[in-house]
Amino acid sequence: MSMKIATPADRNLLTVNDESEELKEGKSTIFHSVVAKLLHLSKKATPDIEPTVAFLCTRVSKSTVKDWKKLGRVLRYLNDTLDMERIIGGKDILSVHT
Repeated sequence: MSMKIATPADRNLLTVNDESEELKEGKSTIFHSVVAKLLHLSKKATPDIEPTVAFLCTRVSKSTVKDWKKLGRVLRYLNDTLDMERIIGGKDILSVHT
């Protein structure tokens, strides 16, 4: 049994390795598609992944094997936090806080 992922990214999130191999066409298309779906999800339900998804959005046109691993970490984090409760409240109808 593997350890649960506590955060959607590690400390090397913003590190771009120019020597990392670029993804092949099929994987690159999947990468782009999943990142787009995560962008929607981060805006609607899981704001805790926004910084990671924002970085991955910058990598869709030139995604590498390292970026693929970063995407995998976000997906594992989401899987590990499926049952995490979201608390929503606010002072009035115009100010909602999670």
